[in-house]
Amino acid sequence: MVTEHKTFENITFESLEKGLYEECVFKNCDFTAISLAFFKFENCTFKQCNLSNVSLNQTSLQDCEFEESKLTGINFQDVNPFLFGIDCINCDLSLTYFAENDLSRSNFRNCNFSDAQFLEVNAQGTNFSESNLKNTVFDQTNLSGAYLSGVTDLSIDITKNSVKKMRVDLDNLPGLLANFSLEIIA
Repeated sequence: MVTEHKTFENITFESLEKGLYEECVFKNCDFTAISLAFFKFENCTFKQCNLSNVSLNQTSLQDCEFEESKLTGINFQDVNPFLFGIDCINCDLSLTYFAENDLSRSNFRNCNFSDAQFLEVNAQGTNFSESNLKNTVFDQTNLSGAYLSGVTDLSIDITKNSVKKMRVDLDNLPGLLANFSLEIIA
């Protein structure tokens, strides 16, 4: 089934017809804990939606935008990697799990990543500006060229992650040097 250029508004989904959704808009929709396994979303926009704990097993998310949406507890490890790209603005991604994902085509601006995990992720050049990274774990992640201006609660073990040319504010340097037990004097 192919659905194109359709707007879904104020719907609580208990299920959604499996298929390809192209250039669709989902506004104020609730997808909480449903399975979107093997769905394909291309150039779709999700505004003020709740996607907490959805199952994304082999789900294709190609150039999708999420605005002011809740994506808590999502395991992104099993999404379809082909052309995966998401743009999140003012979203809650707390408790999310990214493992072996390629986020180089993704951006996250002013998002909450509290207690999220990034394990063996390619986040090269990814924009995390103005995001909250409280208790976020980065392990074996490529953050080369990533943009972390304005982030809060930054703590990255630079011995376990690639950070070459990562852009970060001066006041976040202590979060990069914490593992060295340095006393930083202003």
